[in-house]
Amino acid sequence: MSSPNLSARESASAWDAFWFSPAAVGPIAKIRGCLCIIAAIYFIDAMVDASIWYSDASSFSQINVANFFKTAQLQSETRWILSPLFFIESVVGSSSAIHYCYLTLGIALCIASIAGRGGRWVNWALWIVFAGWANRILFLSGPTEILLSLSLFASAIAPPAAAWRRDQPALGENGDRHWSAGFAGRLLAMQISLFGMLTFATMVAQDVWWNGYAAYAMNAPTHDRTINLTEILSPTIAHELLTHALVIALPIGFWLAWKNRPSTNRLGRIGTGLLVTWCILIALLGSHWLYAATFATCVFAIGLNPERRTASQ
Repeated sequence: MSSPNLSARESASAWDAFWFSPAAVGPIAKIRGCLCIIAAIYFIDAMVDASIWYSDASSFSQINVANFFKTAQLQSETRWILSPLFFIESVVGSSSAIHYCYLTLGIALCIASIAGRGGRWVNWALWIVFAGWANRILFLSGPTEILLSLSLFASAIAPPAAAWRRDQPALGENGDRHWSAGFAGRLLAMQISLFGMLTFATMVAQDVWWNGYAAYAMNAPTHDRTINLTEILSPTIAHELLTHALVIALPIGFWLAWKNRPSTNRLGRIGTGLLVTWCILIALLGSHWLYAATFATCVFAIGLNPERRTASQ
């Protein structure tokens, strides 16, 4: 019979190995590069209507937002909503030029991060800029902003490196391996798994996912959809099967992806493929392209987790 102290040491060793084992910098740099591309597209898309929503006298100008919170007596509840733009606009005003410069800065930081230039501060600055924009737009933000902000935070922990350069010089300890790269990958994997399970819980809590109409309802407002699939989904069996497939794909996909390493095991690759397929279907049905791209990118972080090492190893 093993002693309690030995079991505790083995548990602590497994915990440390899971979170803090050194991992290669290259794979997490590629994931961060994909996230930066998504963030850059997001910033570019935000430029289209920035002047409509956030400039002086617009619906979401700083003055109108402040008056709304004051009238609703929500000042104390919104003190945690921080953004550099709130400070900048209070000094120079809510002009469109301020928002365009802010978004351009975000794009520049995305490019620098992809190239591995500027050191760690570039990655952290990108996260601050993106989170600041998400907080500034307030009620217009949604799951895309939350997931992308969390992902940029986790990926910023890893050492800076060019995303797709094989001649990248060695970084950190043990050559091109570093504990922060491993920690960033594990944090990304845990975040997307938790996000996925919360999404699954939200789906099963709604009647529309039980009666089979969710897939059809997501594609129904065709004026907001990139691709109109309503004719394909019109038969009852089509939208019911797709709806229920979307529900069960999440738990099964995450279970398979975590059960084995996707980089070396067939079951793991099947799980990752199932989750990526789920993302593609969500993007096609609801035109949630940036959300689906972020979700699919983070899924690959599960495969970066090394197998747990035992004390005997």
